[in-house]
Amino acid sequence: MKKVIFFKIIIGLFVLILIGLGGLFLISPTVIKTFPQNQAQNIQADSEIKIDFSRPVNRDILIPSIIPDVPGEWQYENPILERHFYRTLVFIPDQILRPETIYKIRLEGIKRILNVGKSSNFEFSFTTQTLPKVLTVEPKSGTKNILPFSEIKIKLTQPNPELVDFSFVLEPKTEFKARINTEKDEYTLIPKGGFLQGTKYQFKIQSTFFIKDKETGTIIFQDEPQDLYQGNFETAPPPKNYLILAHWKQYFGQ
Repeated sequence: MKKVIFFKIIIGLFVLILIGLGGLFLISPTVIKTFPQNQAQNIQADSEIKIDFSRPVNRDILIPSIIPDVPGEWQYENPILERHFYRTLVFIPDQILRPETIYKIRLEGIKRILNVGKSSNFEFSFTTQTLPKVLTVEPKSGTKNILPFSEIKIKLTQPNPELVDFSFVLEPKTEFKARINTEKDEYTLIPKGGFLQGTKYQFKIQSTFFIKDKETGTIIFQDEPQDLYQGNFETAPPPKNYLILAHWKQYFGQ
């Protein structure tokens, strides 16, 4: 009697194993989760891409791609057994993704490990993060009677993620010191020696996007500068007694 019960237990376990293996190898895998999610917005430019499958996929048939093309490596992870039967696919870019860009991930040939039945395809898309723009500039364009040692403050729409370089141009040409706050969303320009009195200044802000290699940190791509802001302001004229003294020195000497 005990042998019969033991035999039934063995048969039951064997049947369960067969059912499990059948579900593992005979049922077609499907995509159950992606990062980023389909049509996600404002994804960080240094993100990796991850796709989870319901069951192990046939790695010899599956063809993944990213559009626009980005250099990097597709890696399989999350195996059921060590180095076998992978259920996750990860794309690791060699460089950051281009901001403000729609990327499409396409998977062609999703198929069960046993390579039987039809294969399926899957695709999803996402949009990478925006770059900071100029929110406000102080003094505002058209402001007059600016004091010679006034500072210029530039507030950004968001912190600068070190993906873009800002350049500031003053005409007449003026040397200044630029500093950014700890939140990295506001620049302050401090003129060296102050502004000229009674002078109209043209002020321009440009941004240049660049891409760095993840390992070396070297710049491998640099975009053309983009104009973000153009404005002007006027400094206060010298005091009247200063003008009288200046004219006196001009005509009569010291």
